[in-house]
Amino acid sequence: MQQDASPLPQFNHDDEIDLFELFDRVWNQKWLIVIVTSIALALGGSFAFLSTPMYSSKSVLLPPTEKDLIELRQPAAGSIETASTPKAVYNAFLLNLNSNMVKRIFLDRSEVKAYFAERSATAQGQWESFNQALSISLPSKTGSVSATIGFQLNNPELAADWANEYVALAAQVTRDQLTTDLQSEIQSGLNDVELQISNRRTLFQSQLDTELYKLQEALQVAQAIGLTGPLKTDAIIDVTGPTMVDEVRKLYRLGPKALEAEIAAVAARRNNEIFIPGLLQLKQKKNLLESVTIQSGNIQPVTIDLEAQVAEKPIKPQKALILALSAVLGGILGVMIALLRSAINNRQNKAAA
Repeated sequence: MQQDASPLPQFNHDDEIDLFELFDRVWNQKWLIVIVTSIALALGGSFAFLSTPMYSSKSVLLPPTEKDLIELRQPAAGSIETASTPKAVYNAFLLNLNSNMVKRIFLDRSEVKAYFAERSATAQGQWESFNQALSISLPSKTGSVSATIGFQLNNPELAADWANEYVALAAQVTRDQLTTDLQSEIQSGLNDVELQISNRRTLFQSQLDTELYKLQEALQVAQAIGLTGPLKTDAIIDVTGPTMVDEVRKLYRLGPKALEAEIAAVAARRNNEIFIPGLLQLKQKKNLLESVTIQSGNIQPVTIDLEAQVAEKPIKPQKALILALSAVLGGILGVMIALLRSAINNRQNKAAA
């Protein structure tokens, strides 16, 4: 039995893509591609050359040295428990450098406020523009200790000046905080020493009153029994008890003259603080703390490794890159338009045939 052979698929040669023909079609519209590319270049060039150039200036920062913090380690302040290590001081500076408080203080300067007021009429808009212009890079956790701070502005001199001024502001805020903290700790130390001095004086006066009372009572006993000199007899039992009565029994045997002399000597001690135990050392410590004078200007919480310099070339716009992208995108767009135009013409020719 003869089977019908399956018909072979028929290919329409009109559906095949002829690359040479396609190239010819594009080439025939080369002037269209040139025009589109030229328009794209013109638009890109207008943006590149008419846009306001932006300049960037940065300052590089490092931790302070031991020499920079000598003011925090004066002999009198040496006993104060303050965090004055280079690392601790540098961390305090970095916190201020990136704090909203310092940013607000800097933004509130008249010339800074006026600059960003031209870009936004609202306070929130000015704040956002300021944060976009300011760039701060803090040390990474991988061991690097350097930090950078910079501004991107349309004025290269202004960008450099503001970067250096911002660092100076953060350093001054940190300097003031360190000075205030140290002064507070010194004052706290002074208050503690003065309290100890007052307590020792009060205790000493109380001890003198007790001694005087015992001596006066012993004198009354000696006078009552008619002693004129020290009592020399073994008839009275030597009492060694801890009570005041026991002490008086010992004292009155010294006789009136000896007791009166001791009363006068003890009374004289009221006006002589040299007998107060430890008072001299406390006074020396107080005088040492009072002698501390902190020159905050001598405290350097940061080392400026590189000051911000005036930039010679803008970072925006990148003219060469913009022109190159404009040419490439314009060329691609021109080819696409040429292909689309060729396809439309081809469909119209077929419809007409």
